[in-house]
Amino acid sequence: MKKNIFLLILALGIIFSAYKIWYLSSHAPIALGTVYRDVVYKDSLTLDIYTPTKKNKKKKSPTLVYFHGGAWMAGSKETINFDRVREAANKLRDLGYTVVSVNYSLANNNTSPFPSCLIDARDALEFLEQNKEKYNLDIQNLGVIGESAGGQIALSMAYATQKEFSIDPKKIPIRYIIEIYAPTDLKLLYKENIITRAEASKSLPEPIKETLAKEKRELDSLLMGFDPVVYPNKVDTFSMNYSPIELLKDKKIPTLIIHGDKDRIAPIKHAYLLKNKLDSLEIESSFKIFKGVDHAFAGITESQKKVLISNIVWFCQKYTQDR
Repeated sequence: MKKNIFLLILALGIIFSAYKIWYLSSHAPIALGTVYRDVVYKDSLTLDIYTPTKKNKKKKSPTLVYFHGGAWMAGSKETINFDRVREAANKLRDLGYTVVSVNYSLANNNTSPFPSCLIDARDALEFLEQNKEKYNLDIQNLGVIGESAGGQIALSMAYATQKEFSIDPKKIPIRYIIEIYAPTDLKLLYKENIITRAEASKSLPEPIKETLAKEKRELDSLLMGFDPVVYPNKVDTFSMNYSPIELLKDKKIPTLIIHGDKDRIAPIKHAYLLKNKLDSLEIESSFKIFKGVDHAFAGITESQKKVLISNIVWFCQKYTQDR
């Protein structure tokens, strides 16, 4: 996992270097319509609520909840303003949807983000349910979407049945899930050796290099809450508790899988593992693979971008009930 994490952080460095350009773009969702920013949903955690830019005032708004990526160690709810998903968010808001972007617990101070990040995801949805009248939300028409680590969080929270971080489907029926290049088997992610530490470190920003210069297995331990080299048997338990393919059992939630076939961080195998599990349980799913595309949509073409956005919007509409 350590070697993959280095590549994840490298990708983050590249993405965040363009932050100001995308954020100031007139196409950023935050620049359009009414946005409730930094709404506290628990403790010091916040979310942003992007209301419909065009809506029927007589109807409540179907809702899509977004979880950002960042290797469970970085990123924020503002990501939606400068990544590829922002265009889908804009189109959905034009169609009367509310889009909510959530901050959740990250790994820090030698503390694993698990299970806190999943509990946070659940609590964010419960907050929206409790405040549905205030924000005019149709909680009976709610979907979740996540990229990379955020995709794992969206999947695991939605599929889970254990009370610690599961959603009561009678109270909040998640109508659909959209996962974008998410790791679906955390044990596989740990075992894969995609890139060497030296190769990944060459292009990292200095602050991240300083972080990686610390104790050799710190990142593994930080994510898992234990040293997997010292306690290898715990890796299986960790994976069983938090991997989407392990948590997927009884809840039949339609799922859209989006992945690049050249992904070097969460290889395409993760997408196929989830698709096969969904098929074995006879759960509706759609599978969209982008040829030549790496993690974080690196290498995506203009035509592929259009297909990406149309697939996200189509899937949301397909599983939104007419109320």
